[in-house]
Formats: sequence, C-alpha cells, structure tokens
Amino acid sequence: MYWKRVCNGLRLPLQKFPDDLGAVLTSISIALVCLAACGGEAGPTPNIPTVTATPVSESPSAQPSPARAAATRPLVTASPAVTKPPATATEQPTATAPPESDTENAAAIRRIVRDYWAAFNDYDAERALNFLETGYRALEEEPIRRDIRRMRLFRVKLEVSEETPPTRNANGDYETYLAVATPIDTRRLLMVFQRLDGHWRIAFSGEVE
Repeated sequence: MYWKRVCNGLRLPLQKFPDDLGAVLTSISIALVCLAACGGEAGPTPNIPTVTATPVSESPSAQPSPARAAATRPLVTASPAVTKPPATATEQPTATAPPESDTENAAAIRRIVRDYWAAFNDYDAERALNFLETGYRALEEEPIRRDIRRMRLFRVKLEVSEETPPTRNANGDYETYLAVATPIDTRRLLMVFQRLDGHWRIAFSGEVE
C-alpha cells in the first residue's frame, strides 16, 4: 500500500506539466520503476513446514554392530595364574633305631681294642688318642705319647689277647680284661668303654691284678 501511494503521488506532475517532455520522460521512468516495484501487493507468505530431525532411537531388539559392541564391551583382563605350592609329603616320625644287642656291642668293642693296640705297634700316638673319651684323653695323652716314643726307640711290639669278652657292667658301660705281652713280661689290663654320640670310646685302660 505504501508503494501505491508513492506511485499515485507521482501521477500529479504528468497532469500538471504535459508540455515538458523532459519532465514527462522522467516521470515515465519513475512510474515504470514504481510499477515494477508495485507490481502487486505481495501475497501472504506461504507457510513452509519446518522439518525437525527426530533422533532415531534404537530398537530394544536391535543388535549393536560388532564394532560398537567391541567398543562398549568392558575390557576384561586376564587375572594372573596362581601357582599352587607343590604338595609336600606328610612328614613321617623319625624311626628310633632299636637298641643294639650285646653281641653287636661286643663286636664293635673288639674292633676298637684291635685298632687301638695296632696304633701302638705302628708308633702312631695321634691315632691311638682318637679312641679315647675326651676327659680321659686329657689325663692320659702325655703318658701314652711317652710310652709310644719308648716303644719306637726300642722297636718294641705288643701282643694283646682277650681274657674275658666285653660285658655290660652295672653302669651300663662295657668292660673287658686283656693280657698284654711285652718282651720282658705279660700284664693284665682292664679296659672300660662308654657310648658317646653313637660311638664307643675308651673311658679307662689300666693294669690290674
């Protein structure tokens, strides 16, 4: 409507100055411009429907793609293997060795007697002293070393024989009587043995009547 009023107002100069050709041409040009602009009132603006994007919700029954499932799947780490300690065999109680018989003890003592006097005849004082019980060795070490030195000096050899077999006495020790022959005489000896730490040791050796 505004542009109509403008165009109607421009028609007045055409009626008032018909003889003015320049003005007429100018008025015509302006009129044409107005007509072009006022070619008709613009109709109502058509309603253009607005299309809104509706988010597509996943169907509950739809299965996720493998890639998406792998991405959303929680990472499962392998727990370290637990090494079980090897099964141990049930400990068995230590078997106690049965006490040795008198026959076995007598045989062991006879071996000691033989080896002890053999050390004298070999003039080996250190080997002879190893058969003695610790306390008895402390008392008899020097006399034994002196006797063996004399035997070596005169090249003496002893002959030893058993008078009585090794027998257990009232103290639980074993004792035996021996006859020891020298180049000039024969002497009677008593030897007593004690068992210490599983080994028989000489606890006494001396001349008796």
